[in-house]
This record gives sequence, C-alpha cells and structure tokens, in this order.
Amino acid sequence: MATLLSDITLPISEFKKNPAAAVKRAGGRATAVMTHSEPTFYAVPAALYERLLDAVEDAELLKVARRRVGSKTVPVDLADL
Repeated sequence: MATLLSDITLPISEFKKNPAAAVKRAGGRATAVMTHSEPTFYAVPAALYERLLDAVEDAELLKVARRRVGSKTVPVDLADL
C-alpha cells in the first residue's frame, strides 16, 4: 500500500467530472486522487506548487552555501567593487 501524503482524497471518477471544482474544494491544499484505494497522483493548486518549487530551490541553495562555508575566503574592500 502506498503512503498517503494528503488528508484530502477523491476518487479519480469524481476528479474527472470537474477537476477545477475538486481543486477549489480543497481550499489551497493538495488532493490525493485515488484509483482502487491507492493514490494515483496529487492535484496541487498553482499557488501551492509555486511555494513547493521555491522551497526546493531554497534547499538547493542552502546546500551550496553549506559547501562554501569551509572554502577559502578572499577579503574584498567595498571601495574596489
């Protein structure tokens, strides 16, 4: 059995009838669309998807910053910039 990552679920047959209404009804949260009691996919509103992508990008930038902490630094005078 697959892990369910949303507290909102909907059978795929209901989702196919009106996808926009299903997303709206979720109130900005992800909906697990189910087939035979298993999550097939998650319908994610655009605003939530954008926030997820921002979080992924932030995590990647944090990895880069942590790698650079140990690297050699070069003093720079602001007047030289």
